[in-house]
Amino acid sequence: MAAILRWPRDVWPLLLTCKLTGKALQVVSALSLTDSANYDTVKSTVLHAYKLVPEAYRQWFRSETPRDNQSYVEYAHNKSVLFEKWCVASHVTSLAELKELILLEEFKRHVPERLVHYLNEQVTSFSEAALLADQFSLTHRVKETRSEPVRGVKSPPKLCPATESSECFYCHKRGHVIRDCYALKQKNRRNGDSPRKTRPEVALCSLKPCAEINVTKPNSCYKPFLSEGRVSLPGSATDEKVVILRDTGASQTLIKKNVLPFSEMSRAGYSVILQGIEMRTVAAEVHQINLSCPLVSGVLAVAVVDDLPTKGVDLILGNDAAGGLVVPVPELITEPEVQESTDSLPACVLTRAQAKRDPDITLQGSVLSKLFSDSGKHPDSAVRVSPHVTPENFPITCDALVEAQNSDETLKPFFALACGDVKSASGTTAYVLENNILFRCWAQPSAKGADWGNVKQIVVPVKFRSHILALAHESDWSGHLGINKMYESILRHFFWPGLKRQVSDYCKCCPTCQTVGKPNQKIRPAPLRPTPVISTPFDHIVIDCVGPLPPSRSGKKYLLTIMCSATRFPEAVPLSSITTANIIKALAGFFSVFGMPKVIQSDQGTNFTSRVFAQVAETLHIEHHKSSSYHPESQGVVERWHQTLKSMLKKYCFTSGRSWEDGLPFVLFAVRDTVQESTGFSPHQLVFGHSPRGPLKALKEKFLWPAPSAGVSAPLFVKTFQKSLREANLLAQQHLSKAKQKMKVKFDKKAVVRVLQPGDQVLLLSPVVGSSLSPKFEGPFEVLSKLSETNYVIRTPLM
Repeated sequence: MAAILRWPRDVWPLLLTCKLTGKALQVVSALSLTDSANYDTVKSTVLHAYKLVPEAYRQWFRSETPRDNQSYVEYAHNKSVLFEKWCVASHVTSLAELKELILLEEFKRHVPERLVHYLNEQVTSFSEAALLADQFSLTHRVKETRSEPVRGVKSPPKLCPATESSECFYCHKRGHVIRDCYALKQKNRRNGDSPRKTRPEVALCSLKPCAEINVTKPNSCYKPFLSEGRVSLPGSATDEKVVILRDTGASQTLIKKNVLPFSEMSRAGYSVILQGIEMRTVAAEVHQINLSCPLVSGVLAVAVVDDLPTKGVDLILGNDAAGGLVVPVPELITEPEVQESTDSLPACVLTRAQAKRDPDITLQGSVLSKLFSDSGKHPDSAVRVSPHVTPENFPITCDALVEAQNSDETLKPFFALACGDVKSASGTTAYVLENNILFRCWAQPSAKGADWGNVKQIVVPVKFRSHILALAHESDWSGHLGINKMYESILRHFFWPGLKRQVSDYCKCCPTCQTVGKPNQKIRPAPLRPTPVISTPFDHIVIDCVGPLPPSRSGKKYLLTIMCSATRFPEAVPLSSITTANIIKALAGFFSVFGMPKVIQSDQGTNFTSRVFAQVAETLHIEHHKSSSYHPESQGVVERWHQTLKSMLKKYCFTSGRSWEDGLPFVLFAVRDTVQESTGFSPHQLVFGHSPRGPLKALKEKFLWPAPSAGVSAPLFVKTFQKSLREANLLAQQHLSKAKQKMKVKFDKKAVVRVLQPGDQVLLLSPVVGSSLSPKFEGPFEVLSKLSETNYVIRTPLM
């Protein structure tokens, strides 16, 4: 920037120093007066302070790996930027210099680490590095091999615990890492190989001293994992009997110090670091012993400790020795062992021969006993019929039906119409008495007079009508059918006056049918409540995110959309990710042009509801309004803009064959220059007071060759501009109010006014259905209070 503006180079250090803060200002202040006046010296000092040297850029370039939620386009872009910075910091300007840079790096990778530090301070060329390396090796008598350089002693590595998402690089199974892979350890044990002890290992055990309790036997809870074995030192003929505890939580086998006479002859030559649940560490020497036990036999490397946390145990067998074995593996023997008696059958079957040979053998107590039980109790709910709707429990008998029909006043007119028998009945509908039971003979209209269409229905008294309705609707065999199907189902067997109306009321009042809902059921909305009209531009903005879109050349795949509620002025900012930090940065750029709003409206996305976003809004004194969950209509102004934006970008990509990011500026210009139906003006006119010069205006000027207009004074121009802009915004507010009112009148034609009172029971519509068989509603819930004409507070199980 200073070179473009042609500032004198002598003042560059002074101007740069005025903008420095923190660590950069400290290192520059420490320079001498002569050095602080030299721009190159100041620049190199600041870069070294922040480690922005060629070696730092090289390490960043080599360690850069793809991150989560990052596209390969973004990763390639970052990789190329780091490589450019490395080359610029190394002053690489030609192919020969680039060759020197790569060869020098490859040379340093295969020499000892202290030699690398020496070369970093001395050389810049490949040939010079080779000569100095030989001189350094002869002078300091470096004995390290070049193929395997010896690095400095490092602290013990921190072993991260395996999680469910961890994947082993050997067996490719999840839940563990290659360090704890049982398959690999078993393979090494079969092949006679043992992992090289190139670094200390960490074993898990308890280091906290136990209470002084006179315990000689282990706790009974360890019994399934206890065994006995014998241990001895290599080359010794005497062995000792030990109690062994198999611990799958230990990665190192441990033995008590007083079990064997350990010496220098048994030492393995290294130590391991033991770490317990207290997260403290202690070093323990490793010795070689001979172990013979049911799980493992052979020469093992064990860590020797003074005492073990489990009393009565002499040796803890860890995963390094036992691998995945917890119980002894069954052995194959030549002579089978036959048991004299057994208390259980070898298979879950009972043949007729077994039952005849031993009548005491039954399937009682097995999983099959429930299926062949004669007790009538079926625990399987899948084949059980609900007791309140079974015909067996139905409270109707022939005598009870006759008595209820005779005593029912509503059936008296039908008894008067009854004739003697079915043969004497005539017409499509007739009433007859058979065995003192009142029937209705009815010919189905769909049968068209056929004999199979004649149905004899029982006329049901009031006493039993509710039971028949429950059986026809709520039974597992009925399936909660609708009004017409349930009515036709009952009509084939029963009849009573007002049957259709009672069936309709019963289906409408069924709690299950109300909760599950109907297929393709449309819930009629409440009356529309338009948002208030904003008078001042950019006092109220609505924001949202669009994406993911196809990645652009720069790695962008999201859009942050911003809309002014007063002027309908749109903005769209491409983003690589929609994190809170990226959104705040994009909003800061928007605020720097149009000023900070009073209100920001957004949905309840996590990037807008985060604590960082709330802190930024509070710092800038901006109110943050969140729209209702699963109600995008409250964000209608920006959601409608999303439809237009996507459609225009799709058409641009189709016609030009270029990326959507290339066409975004042209799309934004077209939308901003278009007259909005709701305001009557274009966003450009309401924000800038005039229409910008576009292709149509340029073509018009070319045709007309307009004469240059006479200039006016600045005060007069400002006064005229303010007046016209104020009048345009007032007219836009009036147009917007009329448009909102017109929209409300049209929307309310299909709306329903619902008035609820505290204490009413309501069902809650589930906006997101878990599966195709999930109910559409939840509840019922109690109404606690009324907030507005359309908003209520209900009591849910979480309250």
